[in-house]
Amino acid sequence: MKIYLILHKFIKTLTPAEKLIIIDPYFYTKDGLADATITLTEIITPILDQIDHITVVYNKGNSYSQEYIKQAINAKAGREIHFNNIKSSKFHDRFWINPITKTGIVIGTSLNGIGKKIALIDRISPSDVETLLENVNSLYL
Repeated sequence: MKIYLILHKFIKTLTPAEKLIIIDPYFYTKDGLADATITLTEIITPILDQIDHITVVYNKGNSYSQEYIKQAINAKAGREIHFNNIKSSKFHDRFWINPITKTGIVIGTSLNGIGKKIALIDRISPSDVETLLENVNSLYL
């Protein structure tokens, strides 16, 4: 799918990506879980061999969805990637952030919406990444 090629270009801007933070309120919802998981494993492919740790900040979801996605990512990677899940209603939009390089992208739709309607994807400024990281870090307290 052509949209994946576009997403890959943006995902590659997060390299090197040992750690990845995904902020998506609906990341773990069960609606369209199988399709969303296929999309996720496809779009994360360009950096998957680099990732050791993924933190997901979500609002809606359940433990079944968390385990389902974790198993799919680990199967695609061929190794164990550590997942940290943080439930929060603090965020509305969807961001993917590399906390080490302080780079990030914003994705205007949920995983199961990619390719269905016109949606934004763009890089975000280093200052916005810093603000997002401060907010994510405040959730650990």
